Amino acid sequence: MTFDDHNRVGAAHAEKCVLVGEVVRSFGMVRLRVTGSSMLPAVWPGDTLIILCRNSNELRPGDMLLYCREGRLVVHRVVSRSASRGQLGIAVRGDSLSTQEDLVHPSEIFGTVSGIVRNGKYIEPISRLKYHQRLIGVFTSHSNSLARLVIFIHSICSAAWWREAL
Repeated sequence: MTFDDHNRVGAAHAEKCVLVGEVVRSFGMVRLRVTGSSMLPAVWPGDTLIILCRNSNELRPGDMLLYCREGRLVVHRVVSRSASRGQLGIAVRGDSLSTQEDLVHPSEIFGTVSGIVRNGKYIEPISRLKYHQRLIGVFTSHSNSLARLVIFIHSICSAAWWREAL
């Protein structure tokens, strides 16, 4: 990838952030397809997230928060409210990440996940992972190869389920 290609990709991601922000503020809701794996196993690549506009004052630990960071859309779980250098922020972390992200400023927040659509089925988001789900998150956080393997197995199982439903 050339330097110009890299800049175009970065600009496209930044434009997505602007567009999503406008849509969620104008209509109160947006649907987004997941491409990353930082929220495994609560959210899988290919899932569609239903995002509702929420005020940062309404956020609770366990909510899945959509925000824009460095021109990219990110969904991570709210850990707590914190203050850093005199500014209020929201502490967040991906379910399969071992460390917390930098604080999210209220101006970066678009909303929270109110629903997940997976294989055509609506799923209520959970605010706390079960023990076996936390184990999957821990294992996938330590190995990209294991994360890819878990995603591959999940996609095969999902495809098999989908064929049976037809």
